[in-house]
Amino acid sequence: MSKRSKCAMRMVADSFLPYHNRTGKTGILGQVGILGHRLTTAWNVGHIGGTPHLQAMTTETQANHAEANANGHAQTIEALYELSCWDFRTGELPQALTGAAADLLSDIGWDAETGTPDSLQEAVTQYAQEMPLSVTVRSDWHFPGESDEPAEFQIQMSWGGPSCRIIGVLDRGSVAWQSGCRPVMQHQDWFKPWTEISYDINTDALLWFCEQFYYGE
Repeated sequence: MSKRSKCAMRMVADSFLPYHNRTGKTGILGQVGILGHRLTTAWNVGHIGGTPHLQAMTTETQANHAEANANGHAQTIEALYELSCWDFRTGELPQALTGAAADLLSDIGWDAETGTPDSLQEAVTQYAQEMPLSVTVRSDWHFPGESDEPAEFQIQMSWGGPSCRIIGVLDRGSVAWQSGCRPVMQHQDWFKPWTEISYDINTDALLWFCEQFYYGE
């Protein structure tokens, strides 16, 4: 084992360009979780040419925080979608909500006694649009002089370690959703590649969330 090792932080540029969402904001603030690696070093007696020496053995003990972070975003999206479909009627008992949706409703601050279905939809939409750090698009290959309309989108949910994003294809400004072409939610940690989440997110909820943003014409 060498006496020194150097780690280079790699930053990947996807050539995405910032685009305004329906609220007119490009850099919507959100929460970013920054979790570092915890390294444990032990010493082991080895031999080089018959001479005893100490070898440093470093082991990584970090849990998969990136996947846990992404799963949390996915579950919040599902709870928002549930609230957007909630059968709320003034003066009548609404259908029961799951625990996650009920907790999110409390965070949103919407009051069932004084609120209306329209005010609930507005609160849910605003919450969804303020979740990402950014919404960006990029064009596809095209001949010089041709229109460079957006072909792909990226919704950055968190950045750093861990990171989370949603990527997908656009069809004339709308989210493409057909066989073999669907938005994908991914996570990434330091020095790791982007990986699709293992959590089985509700596809209707993911599509609904992606449609809350403006990607251009």
